[in-house]
Amino acid sequence: MGQEIGWEALPPGSRLSTYEIPEYAELSKTYAEPTLDSMENSTQENSMTVDVPYDGLQNVVIPEFQDLGTRVGQQFSAAIAGQKSVDEALDQAQGFAESVARTYGWEG
Repeated sequence: MGQEIGWEALPPGSRLSTYEIPEYAELSKTYAEPTLDSMENSTQENSMTVDVPYDGLQNVVIPEFQDLGTRVGQQFSAAIAGQKSVDEALDQAQGFAESVARTYGWEG
């Protein structure tokens, strides 16, 4: 992404490996340390502004997580654009999530 549209377009804190890319390391030197510290030290207790009904942070460390977010977002965009119903989009998004979950042994 950085080579195609510019390193500054990468969102800070999205991947630890991003900070190992020399061009991004140079670009991010003013904010890399606090960003990486935050990534390393975030816990549910120090990261939430309101109580939530689940344990954990929004940092799922499986390769499929980013793709799942993209695919679910596309379904929601299609519903907003009127290309499918909200129920169709939700059903498809749920199917994507269940497929990823099955890959990792969840049988819920």
